[in-house]
Amino acid sequence: MKDLGLDPSRHAYDCLVRAVVSQRHFKDGMEILKKMKQNNLKPLDSTLAALSVSCSRALELDLAEAFLNQIAGYPHLYPYGALLAACDEMNITRMSNRV
Repeated sequence: MKDLGLDPSRHAYDCLVRAVVSQRHFKDGMEILKKMKQNNLKPLDSTLAALSVSCSRALELDLAEAFLNQIAGYPHLYPYGALLAACDEMNITRMSNRV
């Protein structure tokens, strides 16, 4: 971030995580989250929500739920809906494998 002339702040990291997980993979966003923690920056709820949605899309339900559990009071339901949709998809996949 410093190479780009940005001060490492919660908001800068938040935007970076959301951009990365929307274009790449949740693991890349988790790497940025680690750097945030190294800089003693607590992630915003929107950062955790974006990571949760990305994990839900990758059917990494335990990680998605862990990120949601860290959210203090996020006003939007989308990350929770993404987790429930992924749970539904996992249930359908398991049931179709039994047939």
